[in-house]
Amino acid sequence: FKEVETVNAAGTSSQTLNYEVKDATFPKGYDVVYYKLETTDLNGKISFSKVITVNVALNNNVSKLYPNPANDKITLAYHSSKQQILRFQFFDASAKLMQVQNKLIQSGINQIEFDVSLLATGMYLIKWENNTEKFIKVKN
Repeated sequence: FKEVETVNAAGTSSQTLNYEVKDATFPKGYDVVYYKLETTDLNGKISFSKVITVNVALNNNVSKLYPNPANDKITLAYHSSKQQILRFQFFDASAKLMQVQNKLIQSGINQIEFDVSLLATGMYLIKWENNTEKFIKVKN
Protein backbone atom coordinates (compact mmCIF):
# COMPACT_ATOMS: atom_id res chain seq x y z
CA PHE A 1 0.00 0.00 0.00
CA LYS A 2 1.09 3.57 -0.73
CA GLU A 3 -0.16 6.69 1.02
CA VAL A 4 -2.70 8.60 -1.07
CA GLU A 5 -3.33 11.56 1.22
CA THR A 6 -3.32 12.58 4.89
CA VAL A 7 -6.46 14.21 6.26
CA ASN A 8 -6.48 15.85 9.68
CA ALA A 9 -9.43 14.94 11.87
CA ALA A 10 -12.07 17.57 12.60
CA GLY A 11 -11.91 16.73 16.31
CA THR A 12 -14.23 15.07 18.79
CA SER A 13 -17.88 14.99 17.76
CA SER A 14 -21.08 13.28 18.87
CA GLN A 15 -22.13 13.10 15.19
CA THR A 16 -20.73 10.98 12.39
CA LEU A 17 -18.10 12.88 10.42
CA ASN A 18 -17.42 12.00 6.79
CA TYR A 19 -14.15 12.52 4.97
CA GLU A 20 -13.52 12.28 1.23
CA VAL A 21 -10.31 12.02 -0.76
CA LYS A 22 -9.82 11.75 -4.52
CA ASP A 23 -6.93 9.48 -5.50
CA ALA A 24 -4.79 11.66 -7.77
CA THR A 25 -2.25 8.81 -8.05
CA PHE A 26 -4.84 6.34 -9.33
CA PRO A 27 -2.82 3.60 -11.08
CA LYS A 28 -3.35 3.04 -14.80
CA GLY A 29 -3.51 -0.41 -16.35
CA TYR A 30 -5.07 -2.27 -13.40
CA ASP A 31 -8.52 -3.86 -13.23
CA VAL A 32 -8.65 -3.83 -9.42
CA VAL A 33 -7.22 -1.43 -6.83
CA TYR A 34 -7.17 -2.06 -3.06
CA TYR A 35 -7.53 0.59 -0.34
CA LYS A 36 -7.40 0.68 3.45
CA LEU A 37 -7.55 3.53 5.93
CA GLU A 38 -4.99 4.15 8.63
CA THR A 39 -6.23 6.15 11.61
CA THR A 40 -4.20 7.54 14.49
CA ASP A 41 -5.92 8.33 17.79
CA LEU A 42 -4.94 11.29 19.96
CA ASN A 43 -2.96 8.88 22.16
CA GLY A 44 -0.92 7.75 19.12
CA LYS A 45 -2.63 4.36 18.69
CA ILE A 46 -2.72 3.35 15.01
CA SER A 47 -5.46 1.15 13.55
CA PHE A 48 -6.40 0.02 10.05
CA SER A 49 -9.77 -0.42 8.33
CA LYS A 50 -10.74 -3.52 6.41
CA VAL A 51 -9.38 -3.58 2.86
CA ILE A 52 -11.86 -2.52 0.18
CA THR A 53 -11.65 -3.49 -3.46
CA VAL A 54 -12.40 -1.05 -6.27
CA ASN A 55 -13.05 -2.60 -9.67
CA VAL A 56 -11.47 -0.03 -11.97
CA ALA A 57 -12.81 -1.75 -15.07
CA LEU A 58 -16.42 -0.93 -14.16
CA ASN A 59 -18.25 1.24 -16.67
CA ASN A 60 -21.78 2.66 -16.61
CA ASN A 61 -24.40 0.11 -15.61
CA VAL A 62 -21.80 -2.62 -15.06
CA SER A 63 -21.73 -4.36 -11.72
CA LYS A 64 -19.91 -7.01 -9.75
CA LEU A 65 -21.29 -8.84 -6.73
CA TYR A 66 -18.99 -10.46 -4.15
CA PRO A 67 -18.38 -12.69 -2.29
CA ASN A 68 -20.42 -15.28 -4.09
CA PRO A 69 -21.42 -17.57 -2.44
CA ALA A 70 -22.06 -15.38 0.61
CA ASN A 71 -22.74 -15.93 4.31
CA ASP A 72 -24.10 -12.79 5.91
CA LYS A 73 -23.04 -9.83 3.75
CA ILE A 74 -22.61 -9.18 0.06
CA THR A 75 -21.11 -6.17 -1.67
CA LEU A 76 -22.18 -4.81 -5.02
CA ALA A 77 -19.59 -2.78 -6.93
CA TYR A 78 -21.64 -0.56 -9.18
CA HIS A 79 -20.84 2.45 -11.37
CA SER A 80 -23.48 5.14 -11.61
CA SER A 81 -23.43 8.20 -13.86
CA LYS A 82 -25.31 10.25 -11.24
CA GLN A 83 -26.27 10.44 -7.58
CA GLN A 84 -29.61 8.73 -7.04
CA ILE A 85 -31.63 6.50 -4.75
CA LEU A 86 -31.94 3.00 -6.14
CA ARG A 87 -34.46 0.35 -5.12
CA PHE A 88 -32.91 -3.12 -4.78
CA GLN A 89 -35.28 -6.09 -4.81
CA PHE A 90 -34.22 -9.55 -3.59
CA PHE A 91 -36.06 -12.54 -5.10
CA ASP A 92 -35.69 -16.20 -4.18
CA ALA A 93 -35.43 -19.02 -6.75
CA SER A 94 -39.25 -19.21 -7.05
CA ALA A 95 -39.39 -15.47 -7.92
CA LYS A 96 -40.89 -14.57 -4.54
CA LEU A 97 -39.95 -11.07 -3.38
CA MET A 98 -38.01 -11.55 -0.14
CA GLN A 99 -36.58 -8.12 0.62
CA VAL A 100 -36.46 -4.54 -0.65
CA GLN A 101 -33.71 -2.07 0.20
CA ASN A 102 -33.34 1.52 -0.99
CA LYS A 103 -29.78 2.83 -1.16
CA LEU A 104 -28.32 6.24 -1.91
CA ILE A 105 -25.86 5.80 -4.78
CA GLN A 106 -23.16 8.35 -5.55
CA SER A 107 -21.91 9.33 -8.98
CA GLY A 108 -18.98 7.06 -9.84
CA ILE A 109 -18.03 3.66 -8.46
CA ASN A 110 -19.97 2.55 -5.38
CA GLN A 111 -19.34 -0.31 -2.97
CA ILE A 112 -22.88 -1.11 -1.76
CA GLU A 113 -23.11 -3.53 1.16
CA PHE A 114 -26.21 -5.62 1.88
CA ASP A 115 -27.01 -7.67 4.98
CA VAL A 116 -28.30 -11.06 3.80
CA SER A 117 -27.90 -12.87 7.12
CA LEU A 118 -31.67 -13.31 7.56
CA LEU A 119 -32.12 -14.99 4.17
CA ALA A 120 -32.36 -18.79 4.10
CA THR A 121 -29.75 -20.86 2.29
CA GLY A 122 -30.41 -20.83 -1.46
CA MET A 123 -30.12 -18.92 -4.72
CA TYR A 124 -31.27 -15.30 -4.99
CA LEU A 125 -31.56 -12.55 -7.58
CA ILE A 126 -31.02 -8.87 -6.88
CA LYS A 127 -32.82 -6.59 -9.33
CA TRP A 128 -32.51 -2.81 -9.73
CA GLU A 129 -33.21 -0.56 -12.70
CA ASN A 130 -32.47 -2.79 -15.72
CA ASN A 131 -29.88 -4.89 -13.88
CA THR A 132 -29.94 -8.34 -12.29
CA GLU A 133 -27.26 -10.17 -10.32
CA LYS A 134 -27.44 -13.73 -8.99
CA PHE A 135 -25.90 -14.93 -5.73
CA ILE A 136 -25.92 -18.01 -3.55
CA LYS A 137 -26.59 -17.70 0.19
CA VAL A 138 -24.87 -20.37 2.28
CA LYS A 139 -25.22 -21.21 5.98
CA ASN A 140 -23.65 -18.85 8.51
